[in-house]
Amino acid sequence: MKNHYASLILSLALTLVSCNSDDNSPTSDICDFLGIVSNSQFNNTNTDNYVIQSVDLQGDCLQIEIASGGCDGDSWKVRLIGAANVDDSLPPMRSIILRLDNQELCEAFITKTYSFELTPFRDSGDSILLRLEGWEDPILYSF
Repeated sequence: MKNHYASLILSLALTLVSCNSDDNSPTSDICDFLGIVSNSQFNNTNTDNYVIQSVDLQGDCLQIEIASGGCDGDSWKVRLIGAANVDDSLPPMRSIILRLDNQELCEAFITKTYSFELTPFRDSGDSILLRLEGWEDPILYSF
């Protein structure tokens, strides 16, 4: 009986230790990453190392195709960051920015598509305009 309780406690401890509230994992299996709201990260993000090729909204996921220099893009790290403040308009508007960490030194021009769960960008009401830095048109996100 002691072994059973020890196994149960060990399993619970491992489960708690393996959880990380700071990860960038989406709450659904549809999107690659979870968008985050952070003024400090938003204000400290550089956008001159990529070009947005296309944007496609699919439910709660925003697919963004980007192009940048690199070897193969396998080491790229991306985040979609929203400003904490929301413009008081109808519908409300939030600025968002894509952050690309690219340490690849090759000169190939790589194109990759990433999807981001938008639920952290919701505000009161049933829709919000998202103004993506580097993309001309605002994106109407209805929820």
